[in-house]
Amino acid sequence: MTDEQIRIKLAEWDGWTNITTDFVRDDFGELHEILIGQNNGSRLEAIPSYLNDLNACYSLEEKLDFEQRRRYADKSWMVAIRDYEKNHMSTQEDGWFIHLHMTARQRCEALLKTINMWE
Repeated sequence: MTDEQIRIKLAEWDGWTNITTDFVRDDFGELHEILIGQNNGSRLEAIPSYLNDLNACYSLEEKLDFEQRRRYADKSWMVAIRDYEKNHMSTQEDGWFIHLHMTARQRCEALLKTINMWE
């Protein structure tokens, strides 16, 4: 899945509606495309950058029910170990440490796999 597809799926699961793209100028006048939407009927605002923001990931993780949390623990373990083996060709480091230090993107992938929204 692309980063944008991941953000949209997570935003939908998080309750965002009317998701679309918009353009904003940074401090240097350059245009950047962003995702915007409405959360709980609010005005249009920027959707969290789940893939880069651990706090946004924690917020999503808190929404999981007990059974989903169990599946998430398994899925996140598999994602963390897979990526570590791919990049280091060895699992000599403590597996729990690798799991605890998952990136926001890894957490997003595991979460979508947990809720059966990963494509």
